[in-house]
Amino acid sequence: MTGFAAEELAAINDCLLENGDITWRVVDVADALGPAWPGAVIDPVAGRAAFGGGDEAPTTSTPPRLGRVAYLLAPPADVSDGSAVHYPAALTAALEGLGLWPAVTGGAVPAHAGLSLGAAFAAVRAAHARHHMLHLPLLTAEDVGPAAAGFPPGAAITCHALLDSASPPAWRGDEDGGGEEHEEDASAVVVVDGLLSLEEAGDLLALMTEPGWEHRTAAPPPLSSWERSTADREGDAPTWGARPGLVERLLGDRSPASPFAALQARLCALYAPDYVLAFSPGEACDAGLTSLVANAVCAGDPASYHLDADPACLDPAGAWAALYGLHPNRTPGAPLLASAIVYLQDWDVATHNGETLFLDEGSGLGLVMAPQAGRVVLMEGDVPHRISPPSAGAPGPRYSLVLKLVLHPTAGGSDAGPSTLLRPAWGPPLRIGTAGVRGPVPLV
Repeated sequence: MTGFAAEELAAINDCLLENGDITWRVVDVADALGPAWPGAVIDPVAGRAAFGGGDEAPTTSTPPRLGRVAYLLAPPADVSDGSAVHYPAALTAALEGLGLWPAVTGGAVPAHAGLSLGAAFAAVRAAHARHHMLHLPLLTAEDVGPAAAGFPPGAAITCHALLDSASPPAWRGDEDGGGEEHEEDASAVVVVDGLLSLEEAGDLLALMTEPGWEHRTAAPPPLSSWERSTADREGDAPTWGARPGLVERLLGDRSPASPFAALQARLCALYAPDYVLAFSPGEACDAGLTSLVANAVCAGDPASYHLDADPACLDPAGAWAALYGLHPNRTPGAPLLASAIVYLQDWDVATHNGETLFLDEGSGLGLVMAPQAGRVVLMEGDVPHRISPPSAGAPGPRYSLVLKLVLHPTAGGSDAGPSTLLRPAWGPPLRIGTAGVRGPVPLV
C-alpha cells in the first residue's frame, strides 16, 4: 500500500485480525521493499514482487505521490482456495469501518506477470479513473481539424493576474504525514479576448436558446432549455441555469463546425504541451464537481461570492480523493482545477451592470470583468468570484457558459513546479492585493 500513515496501517491490520482475515496483512510498500519499490517485478503465481537478479534494489525510482493505492498480492494458497477474491471487499470494509479515507484498490492478475510494481500501480489507477469516468478529455485539433482549432485573428491574452495569496497546508500523504506548509502561492486569472469570433459566440448563444430567439430583450430565457436550478451557495434563491438536456447536447456535440467544439480545441492548444485538459468529472463522481454550467442572470437575481472547486475540500470518501488525494490547488504534479467563463454577448456594464467580480479576500481588492462577446476568462477553481446582477433596466438576461476544467500536468512529480494557468511566455502577471510583490507602502 502507499499513501497511508503507519498508524492507519496498524489499525487496518488490527481490524482484519478481529474480523478473522488472518491470512494476509497490509504493509507500506516502501517499508517492505525500500524507496525503489516501483522497479520490483510482480510474480502473481508466487504472490510476491522482487527486484531482478535477487532482491537487490535499483538505484532510481519514481514512486507516485498522489492518492492512496492498495495493491493485493495474494499468497498462492489463497488463490487456489478462492479466498483471495474477498480481499478487496474486506479491505474496503476495514477502511469504512475505521472512518479512513478510501484507496484505489486492485490486485495481481495473470496479465500483471513481469510488470513492475510501478506499472501495476499505474494500471490500477487508470482502471479506477475509467470506471468512475474521472477523465473526460476536451476535444483537440485532432478531433476538429486544424482550421477549427486555430485561434481567430486578433485573439490575445489581454490580462493575466495573481490574487488571493495564501499558505495552504501540505496535502494528505506527504512522507511526514502532513502539517508542513508550501511556499506562499496565489490564484491566477487569465483573460483571453477573441478566443471565439463574434459569429461563433452568436452561434453558440443560439444553440443555448432557440432559433430566432431575441436575446437582447426576451426574458426569461426559453423554458425549453432553461430552468431556475443554479445557486452560488446553499440557501440562495435559484437563478436560471441550463436544463440537463442542453448540457448533454453541448457535451455531445463533436462536429468540427460546432463553436463549442472549436472552443475546446483552442483551450487545449493554449496549454499544450504542458497540460492535457479535461472536463471536471461531475457530481456523480464527487459532490461539488460539475462539468458545465450555463447562466442567464436577470435583474434582481441573488449573487454571492463562491469558489467553483477546491481540490482540498472535495469529498474525502469520493472516487476523486482516492485517486488524487485532497491537496491544495497548484500542488506540483497534481491536477489543477479551473473554470473557463465564456461570454456570449456584448453587454453595456456602464448602464446595466453584469460584471464578473474576482475578490482578493485578504486586502478587499479585486478584478472587475466586463462581458464581451467571445471573451473567455480562465480562473483557478479556488478564486472567490461572483456576478454583479443586471440592473433593473437591463433589457434581458446576461448569458454565459462556464466550463469546469481539470488541467493534468504532462510532467509529473514535485519537480514539475506548481500547476498554474499562467505561462512564462506571457511575461510577469499583474499582482493584486495579497499577491503583491511589495505589499502595502506605508506613508510614514
